[in-house]
Amino acid sequence: MNRRKKKDEKLHIWCLYSKNKVVSYEETQKAVQIIMNACRILTGYTVTSIRSSSMTKQIDQGATKTEINRATRHRKGSQAVANHYDKNLNDKIRTRLAKL
Repeated sequence: MNRRKKKDEKLHIWCLYSKNKVVSYEETQKAVQIIMNACRILTGYTVTSIRSSSMTKQIDQGATKTEINRATRHRKGSQAVANHYDKNLNDKIRTRLAKL
């Protein structure tokens, strides 16, 4: 991958240089796949699955909800992390319940 040229520094990071336009919401997945291919990351993963996996890993490593919200750019006080990504990490609770 080439570095951005000085004249392109002001352009949006998600820019299709071939079409000279900013990537729309629908084209973001394709843009991420191009970057992933350039980095030799296996294909077949969606942006959503990568984001979910990243957040789940952060929770597993002990990151606080505030730290995860900052890293993923969720708004302050968002419950998105607690509601959608804090999953399969409650092994201690399962173990305690199994002993009852």
